[in-house]
Amino acid sequence: MPFPLNKSQRWIIPLVLISLAIFLLTFLVQLKSNKSYQGMGVDSSVFAYCGQQILSGHLLYRDCFDNKPPAVYYIDALAIVLFHPTPGGIWLFQTLWMAATGIAFFLIMRRIWGMGASLASTVVFMGTALFPAYYQNGNNTESYTLLPLVLILGALFGYLIQGRRRFLVALGLLAAFAFLLKPTYISLPASAVLIVALVSLLRRPLRATVGHLGILVASGLAPLALVAAYFQWRGGLKDFIFAVFTHNTQYVESGFTWWQAKQTFLKFLLDQPMAYLFGLALAGALVMIAENWRAVFPQKNDSASDAGPGAQGFLSLDMARRWWMLAVLISIPFEIFFVTISGRDFGHYYLLPIPALSAAAAYLFALAFAGLADGLHLKSGTAWVAAAALVVFAIPWGNQVLANERPGRSDLAAYFKNPEITTYQLSQLEQYVVDHSRPDQSVLVWSVHPGINLDTGRRSPTRYVYALHVLTPTPTGSSGFPELIRSLQQDPPALILAQKVSSVGLPDFWSAGDSQCQNCSPAARQGLSDFKRYVASHYTFATQIFDWYIYRRTG
Repeated sequence: MPFPLNKSQRWIIPLVLISLAIFLLTFLVQLKSNKSYQGMGVDSSVFAYCGQQILSGHLLYRDCFDNKPPAVYYIDALAIVLFHPTPGGIWLFQTLWMAATGIAFFLIMRRIWGMGASLASTVVFMGTALFPAYYQNGNNTESYTLLPLVLILGALFGYLIQGRRRFLVALGLLAAFAFLLKPTYISLPASAVLIVALVSLLRRPLRATVGHLGILVASGLAPLALVAAYFQWRGGLKDFIFAVFTHNTQYVESGFTWWQAKQTFLKFLLDQPMAYLFGLALAGALVMIAENWRAVFPQKNDSASDAGPGAQGFLSLDMARRWWMLAVLISIPFEIFFVTISGRDFGHYYLLPIPALSAAAAYLFALAFAGLADGLHLKSGTAWVAAAALVVFAIPWGNQVLANERPGRSDLAAYFKNPEITTYQLSQLEQYVVDHSRPDQSVLVWSVHPGINLDTGRRSPTRYVYALHVLTPTPTGSSGFPELIRSLQQDPPALILAQKVSSVGLPDFWSAGDSQCQNCSPAARQGLSDFKRYVASHYTFATQIFDWYIYRRTG
């Protein structure tokens, strides 16, 4: 005899099926990048290599230097532990992470806006986030930050509807996690904190408000304090502060131009698929302001009995939605601002505003579905016109998404031919490194491709695996060349690999003079000369593979 299911239980099977569909679609999109033979991007390989060094007992920044906050490197270390230290292992971990992000977004939007709006907004969210020009094969700070940003949306709504401290703790921890991925990802967390403070002041006595805000602040600062304490204990706090704050500030200042900022902002207006998502969010913002500007501020004498179904008497469902939307709308211009001032038009930067834009789009979809229901009942054509407009404007978005994200037969065939994540087909260059060096020897890659060290299992002799860092100020001086040369003397690499023409303008060490380093500081030009002399004294040209020169140590 079958047991009858209550209302909540009847939703379990559809929710499970939808979650499986999100995972399957994420997995299929990822097949466009076959990690059995395709290497990782520059940033991705730096994160993975440093993650591997962390697992070997080394300390981030002190032993493997880069300028991002520490979370992404430890996430990659976790991926290596769970799966395998290959591009395939990182690929699978990122696939699961993005699927979890999509499922979390769907569940949160369903709780706030209902099934129809959650499905539509999740399709737009995932379709835009996985767009190759933005996603760029994943495993970057932006793609990992999507999950905590989405969960912040859920934690904020949970607090608004229930008023419980546990949501404040979750909000603080998630904000700290986002900060530890990249400090500029604070717009949505900051907006959420602002709304929590305003609502608490309007709904609670001052003393209770101070207590709740204290919990929120403590939850956010505690992880940051623990991270700082850890680096202090390991003797790397100076390197940590320099990399995350000093070096990052110099990086942004050196790349910013008003022309680039303008071009970046225009992409939100003109380039698909971002233009459709931005348009949805803008329309949602205008409608929300037009319909709710008088009602957004609750009064202290509002009755708790006005709370909607399932609420715990803090805010009604409608009022919680308004405040939640206000947080989303406040964050959007700041999210876009941080992208435009980055000074560099990197595609993965555009992932940053997608959660807030998609959340605003969910509000518009909710209004459209509600209007359709009313239109069917009242036989009104207005709702149908609005819904038709959403669909028509989605056509160019859908064309771009399908054309760029749908895996072809060759992608499917390549994956099923070799589905193992533990295997990786070395390139000719990487195979040469393996054949002409021992596992206990180091190999210097004078370029910005540390994936070669990762894929071949050969360590770098220097902590500056992204070689461009030696041209700029470091924790030890005005350039990294003196430290680089000391590292080479202490751990002489068996091979030195150098790209003939660097894609990032890295100067070579085989040409006469310093003409390729005219924009370098005097210290960097002097250091380059010293580096040239060192290589000339201890290494000889061995061979050329593709556009790479290979030098072998003499003696």
